[in-house]
Amino acid sequence: MSQATLGGEPFHNANLFSNYYLTDRIDDLDGWDCDADASEAFEKLQTLWEFEGGLVDSYGEDELLASWIDRVLEVLGFDWLAETTLPDGGGYTDRLLFDSPETRREAARRKQDGEPSAAFG
Repeated sequence: MSQATLGGEPFHNANLFSNYYLTDRIDDLDGWDCDADASEAFEKLQTLWEFEGGLVDSYGEDELLASWIDRVLEVLGFDWLAETTLPDGGGYTDRLLFDSPETRREAARRKQDGEPSAAFG
């Protein structure tokens, strides 16, 4: 989208954040300096879409998770546990996301040591 399409702002705000934060404060955050990483991830996602995009609609849940979702999560830098039982035992998650393999392993160790909700903390 061009800025003209968006009313002069490089974003469409659905009132999740204040416009002041988006226009004046967000550029000051260390994590916002990620253009090179974002461009690299976008290129990888475009390549993945070129290979899988035409098939995504035909996939069942497990196929979609394995052939698309998991690969997208990997490109975005997430690690995950599949089909993790909810702490109350009332179901499970398809994917439980972690910011790194180390964080995932630590949560799994804590769960193994008797903290069933550790992965959700």
